[in-house]
Formats: sequence, C-alpha cells, structure tokens
Amino acid sequence: MVHLLDDTIVEAHLLYYQVHYDIALFSARVDSPVQFPSFNDRVQYAQEVFVLGRDEIFDLRITHGRVEYLNPDVFQRYHFMFSSKTDANQYDDGGLVIDLDGKVVGMVNISSLGSFIPCSILLKCLDLWRKYGHITRPHLGFKFLAIKFLDPLYIEKIWRKYNIDDGLIVNEVADGSNGEMLGIRRGDIISCFNGEQISTTVELENLLLDICKDFDRTNQPSVEVDVVIKVFNTRKSRWRELHLTTNISEHGEVVARATLPFTLG
Repeated sequence: MVHLLDDTIVEAHLLYYQVHYDIALFSARVDSPVQFPSFNDRVQYAQEVFVLGRDEIFDLRITHGRVEYLNPDVFQRYHFMFSSKTDANQYDDGGLVIDLDGKVVGMVNISSLGSFIPCSILLKCLDLWRKYGHITRPHLGFKFLAIKFLDPLYIEKIWRKYNIDDGLIVNEVADGSNGEMLGIRRGDIISCFNGEQISTTVELENLLLDICKDFDRTNQPSVEVDVVIKVFNTRKSRWRELHLTTNISEHGEVVARATLPFTLG
C-alpha cells in the first residue's frame, strides 16, 4: 500500500526487486497528477544535505548533515555514501536525501545507519530496468578501501612507501575468484578500470553499471565480460595491467572474507 500526500491510500504492485542494491520498484494507480522531483547526480563529499523521513503518523521529519569522507566497511556495499547528521532522527527509513536546492541526491538505505545510495547509481539502475526489465552489474570478487578516505597517517605511509596517493586498496578477494587466480591479493592497489582513473568505490560502481548498458541477459543464463585493470602489486612493488573476466549478474555479490590480514603502509 502507498500513502499519498492527501492522506489517501492506494494499492501498489511490486514490479521488480534488486537484491544487490536492495531497491524495489512499485506501480500504483492515482487519480491526480504526480509531481516528480528534480535530481542531482553529482553529489559531492562534504556537501550539505537534508535527510527526509516520515514518523508513525506520516508527518515529514528532516535532519541536516554533510556527506562524509568515509569508506564502506566490510559488511557494507561499496556503492554507499554516508551522511553525518547534526541531530539524531529515528525516521530515516528509506526516504530521500536532498541538496540545499531541493534536488534529490540519493535515497536512504535502511540496512546501514547513515548510509544512502547516490542518485548517479539510482538513475542508472532505473535506466537499466526500463531497457531490459532487470538490473545487472559485473561481479568483480573484491572489496575495496579508497585511499583518499583513509586516515592521513596511512595515506602518507602509502605515498612514502609506494609513491601512490590515489586509487582503491583491495581489502578482500573472493576465494577461488578470477582475481585471486590472477594473483591479486589483499593490500594491492587498483588505479584504473578500462582505462579510467578510479578514486572512490562509488566511481567504480558507476563504471560497472555503464558496462551493463549494452548487455541484455534475457534468456541467457550467463554473460561474461572482461575488464582491464591496472594493479600495483605491493609485495613486488610493480604495476601490472590485467584482463579480469567478470560475470554479469542481477544477484547480490558475496565476497568471502579473506583469512590473511594485511597492514596499511
């Protein structure tokens, strides 16, 4: 059921649920015109935002915050961004995140406190669903940490040791994955995907969705695509360019936690 602003309730039907992004698309029939929001798909770190929610009687609740310089932890998807709020709000239950001009910059994710999915991801997901009826992405078999979001102490250590100050640190490698077979290990640094410099995990997720624009998995049990990655082997202190074969899937990506620890810097 959908509660409308005029206090009426209409029946809604689930059209599609995407497991990896934990987003659902519904259809609902309404008699009055619906005003669609404006979107801003270029939300910036440290940008001021408002997080919208509804209380138990559906009154609007608003909290103010900024987009934080944070990496997702090992239990979070790496398409998340995070907002720091100046006041606590128990009603951040999947509502919108808007900028100071009232444009939508993301949608709250209820599974992880303070996290939201930026509009750059949401709009690409919607375009894929409109085109193919499903939302797919390449499964890389990694989890990452963006160097730029680390403690400055570790950023400086990495720069002094490897002369690298940007890119993604491989935080986990899926056991038995193609990446593991190529010799990629925890602590290695990836700077480029398909020739594009990558600084954050959100940038990477946008690139992965762009790859899927031309892949229709309808009636195809499995589709694979190669991505070219530039990897710095921190054990041998040398760069490599590798071709990584990935599986295009609409399922949630599970990356088994690595057993061998590594230390930053």
